[in-house]
Amino acid sequence: MNKKYSWLLFDADGTILDYHAAEIFSLKAAAASFGLEVSEGVLNLYREINSGLWADLEKGRISSLVLRVKRFDTLAARLGWDISPEKFSQAYLRELGNSGFMVPGARAMLKAIPPGLHKVIITNGIKDTQYGRLKKADLMEVFEEIIISEEAGIAKPAAGFFDYTLERIGFRQIANMLVIGDSLSSDIAGGAGYGIDTCWFNPKKLENNSSVKPTYEISDWDGLFKIL
Repeated sequence: MNKKYSWLLFDADGTILDYHAAEIFSLKAAAASFGLEVSEGVLNLYREINSGLWADLEKGRISSLVLRVKRFDTLAARLGWDISPEKFSQAYLRELGNSGFMVPGARAMLKAIPPGLHKVIITNGIKDTQYGRLKKADLMEVFEEIIISEEAGIAKPAAGFFDYTLERIGFRQIANMLVIGDSLSSDIAGGAGYGIDTCWFNPKKLENNSSVKPTYEISDWDGLFKIL
């Protein structure tokens, strides 16, 4: 075991929790409650709108309160849906908070982490939704701390998010930490910018055309244990 890393800071969506599965389930359920259907085209349009707004949130341009409604306001305008974006958002978040989909292999990986290593969730997200999903997946007791951007008041990759994280966990030796996540722009850029070693979880083996360079790159969880 590599004794260098004693604190493992895991991203949630796309790393531990399967956001895409939860997104499809929740969007279809919310739409059905309004008598609407979600086709592949609608789903792709929503993802385009949503990803753009999350990028704005990562850059500090909008808040999560704005994001949660604006994405459905924009979607409804593009599709001609006669809905209340606020009520649709409430329905969507209710369904999302009740979904516990996990990334394949993540549960087994967490169970296999050697005793003595501290596990923390660091996630950009809406507090009630993220806690609900982690609870549904029976993960609340797996992590020593759960750090959510809405509670922190700032999102990854901002340094302030990591300031808040270190304050919460009560440990400041960043040389002994490893950030593990699937997002180059959020997890890896944030960790690297703060001086923390990073591990890019890249199961689809995407090409990295960005200027962000992770310390490690893995395509499956076996790769993580080679680092630890």
